[in-house]
Amino acid sequence: MSVEDGALTYNGNGVQVTSGAASATVAIPNTADGNKAKYVLLICPSGYVYVKPVITSGTATANDVPIVSTGSTQIILYVKQYTHIAYIQGSAAAPLNIIPLEY
Repeated sequence: MSVEDGALTYNGNGVQVTSGAASATVAIPNTADGNKAKYVLLICPSGYVYVKPVITSGTATANDVPIVSTGSTQIILYVKQYTHIAYIQGSAAAPLNIIPLEY
C-alpha cells in the first residue's frame, strides 16, 4: 500500500468480533510494526453495533457511537489513550471489524 503525506494507511491485522445482547470488550489491535494503534477504522458489514473506546474495561450501550452497515458507515476513532473497544449489538448480533491505522 502506498503512503501519501499525512494519509492514514492500513498495514496490519485487524480483528473481527460478533456483538451480542451483553456488552463485551476487545483489545485494540496493534499496527504492523507492533505498536499500539492511534487510530482505528470500525466497520460493521451487516446489521449495526454500538461502540465505545474504554480503558481496560467498560460497557457499551445504545447511547454510544452507532456503526451501521446500511449506507457504508465507517468510523475512524482516535484511540491513543484507550486500550479496548466496548461493543454491543443493535437489534440482533452483528459483526464488527476493528482495523488499526497508521499515520
